Amino acid sequence: MQPVYCYTSINCCYLPKARVLARTLKKVHPDWRFICVLADECGPEVDWNAEPFDAVMTLDDLGVAKDRGWIFRHNVVELCTAVKSIALRKLFDLGAEKVVFLDPDIAVFGSLDETVKRLDRHPVILTPHQIVPQEGLGNVLQHELYSMKYGVFNLGFLAVANRGQGVEFARFWRERLTTLCFDEVCNGMYTDQKWCDFVPVFFPETHVLRDPACNVSTWNLTRRLVEGSFETGFTVNGSPLKFYHYTSYDSGEGRAIISREHPDNAALVELWAWYDRQLADNGQEELGDVPWHYGTFDNGEPVSTEMRMAYRRMPGMLRRFPDPFRTGPGSFLEWWHKEGRVSRLAV
Repeated sequence: MQPVYCYTSINCCYLPKARVLARTLKKVHPDWRFICVLADECGPEVDWNAEPFDAVMTLDDLGVAKDRGWIFRHNVVELCTAVKSIALRKLFDLGAEKVVFLDPDIAVFGSLDETVKRLDRHPVILTPHQIVPQEGLGNVLQHELYSMKYGVFNLGFLAVANRGQGVEFARFWRERLTTLCFDEVCNGMYTDQKWCDFVPVFFPETHVLRDPACNVSTWNLTRRLVEGSFETGFTVNGSPLKFYHYTSYDSGEGRAIISREHPDNAALVELWAWYDRQLADNGQEELGDVPWHYGTFDNGEPVSTEMRMAYRRMPGMLRRFPDPFRTGPGSFLEWWHKEGRVSRLAV
């Protein structure tokens, strides 16, 4: 039987999180193959042979490293998300039969065998942000409205089988994410998530996973009761916890939601304290603030959001500036300083 392939997508400052994910996954599923997709260039201090990954896929491996204009169009979140679809097709091409994606800020606590077994019947599996209606206007505004803005499904988890509608989905996902994987909520886009609102409609064999023990996070805790401890085991609505999603960890918003909405839940406090320790043990202090390689021009000047927006929206930019990271005479940056600040008003 072929192993299940699991992958995540990161920039270098998320490497500590990917290490925690890989180690927790391997503790539960040592036979799974874990691949780290790197949308960045890390320094020589990272020894990839010593990492807890079975393989690393770079932008060069995915065939997009030389497409500097395509990279430039995306901020770090958009790029890390866009390459998810390319990596899925790559894994299919390599012969993987079952593929699971997990966000790097996830930790696995229980077996996912039952979840993956569903791929025998359903070629695509998605987890919704909400599996039951929220109660109270405040929670509706905070959580259901969030899902309406950013997507019904949370793409921190995805499982796909290399057959039938799974292959069709992978093609659809790549087409959308390589052209329109942007954080533009005002235009109906939020990276990969909003596109997947269509998936159960376009691919009716899709399974919507309503297991409360999967993809537990701040946006569904008002309707999922987390109890227990590392000593007794954690449960969610009475079922063993499978994986927890530590969303918005770096911004502090994740912990703020826990403190604001669940201040007396000792299980959640323990889960977050444990994650603090795991990240500390896996290099958070050394790598947590490492700058993104594609966040600056080749002269070190930061690339702003406005610059990326102008480049991807204004006609002829790719043809005129195939490598927008390059500086000097005739460069995109020179154009920006001379006339881009005015031209951008038309974007």
